[in-house]
Amino acid sequence: MYNVKIDGGALNAHDANIYGTHTFSKELITALTHYDKINSYTIYTQENTVLTTNGARMQKIWPKIGWMKMGIAIAELMSRNKQNIFLATNQSFPLYTSGSIIGFIHGLSFMQYPHLYPDSQKRMRQQISQLMHRARHIVVSSEKVKSALTHKYPQNKNIHTIPFGIPSAFIEKNKNYKRKNLVLFVGMNHPIKNITLLIRSFKLLITNPMYSTYKLILVGVGNTRVDYLGLSQQHVVLIPHANISLLKKLYNEAACLAVSSLYESFHFPTIEALSQGTPVVACAGAVIPEIAPYVHTSKHNPNDFCKSLQNCLTSTKHIDVQTLQTTFSWRTFAKKIVALYHA
Repeated sequence: MYNVKIDGGALNAHDANIYGTHTFSKELITALTHYDKINSYTIYTQENTVLTTNGARMQKIWPKIGWMKMGIAIAELMSRNKQNIFLATNQSFPLYTSGSIIGFIHGLSFMQYPHLYPDSQKRMRQQISQLMHRARHIVVSSEKVKSALTHKYPQNKNIHTIPFGIPSAFIEKNKNYKRKNLVLFVGMNHPIKNITLLIRSFKLLITNPMYSTYKLILVGVGNTRVDYLGLSQQHVVLIPHANISLLKKLYNEAACLAVSSLYESFHFPTIEALSQGTPVVACAGAVIPEIAPYVHTSKHNPNDFCKSLQNCLTSTKHIDVQTLQTTFSWRTFAKKIVALYHA
């Protein structure tokens, strides 16, 4: 039996403003503690959470300053357990771990577009480099990320592609909602999300009388300023934060999800929308090969993205939700992670 320690720093007790790292940590921990009945689990957290962990031990580390490098390192030094494993869920790890490391790398947008991360790209590069050298295994969510890492670190033969699952809240489809003339965007207001391209494309779309009544719904952009580029506010709805219940409602009402990002390594909103039967239009850089068959793909320019929106709204691709659930399963993900404990 292994004693598995997990970085739960991305967990929080709030239902709104949920980011991908929180979703991943929550779903991973829930799946591991539900399906793995042999090994024991300790989750290091920064604050109290309401996560159901099926018998796992929650250990709050204080203070938040130096939480990862020092706080968890001290907890690891004090551990008397043998056969320990540390799951570095968010690309970083403490100065000391009492066992081997399995590291998770979520994306490389800061390498592809370093100018969009002026304050953090150097730190993130260092984190990736250190993790690649320290971890016994590296787990990524798509062949896209694995290919980039293999090119950057050709000596590493321990990179495993294991696609994430559909978040549990989106397994069941809500049939009480009806589709409306809504184009939905879900994500933060960061340059990598390329919201400007989406707004330019939407402005072109509504010049067509067939789509003149459509509205663009921007969800999760926080309280940051969004430049509408002259787009009338009657065509835009801004929702700074959305809890899971509201998000699921919006997926089920939207005519499509629009993903204008320059780069994505997985993108939970895409898989969430598809699980609800909602078609997706995405720029090529935002699509991973495992999801590409389900998505209307566009080039990174307003005219092409507008055409892709029109194609999506008039002739949607068939979404085989059952196959999607089989391909993107947290149960499968958890079983493959547990197998790495012994590899």
